[in-house]
Amino acid sequence: EQQSAKIKSIELSEDAALKCYECGASLYFRAPQEIGDALVHNIAEDTKMAFAGRYPNGELRGEVEVFVSRKGHVTDWHFDYMHNFTIHLKGAKT
Repeated sequence: EQQSAKIKSIELSEDAALKCYECGASLYFRAPQEIGDALVHNIAEDTKMAFAGRYPNGELRGEVEVFVSRKGHVTDWHFDYMHNFTIHLKGAKT
């Protein structure tokens, strides 16, 4: 039987998330919508880059997300529903 490759998400406390990371898990955080709305709009407007989607009323649509992983982590090939503006704080995306 083939196993599903779907990533499972769970909500954890800060301590539990840190423990999962220390045990080798990757972490994914989504910022509250009001932060995403403010940052996506400002970055898109200031840089004149079209990386955000748009709602039917024309307002910018985007999310602010943080992905934390250890060296050697590989994400399967996938498509995101909108363009990404990526900032690496340390390491390299390969």
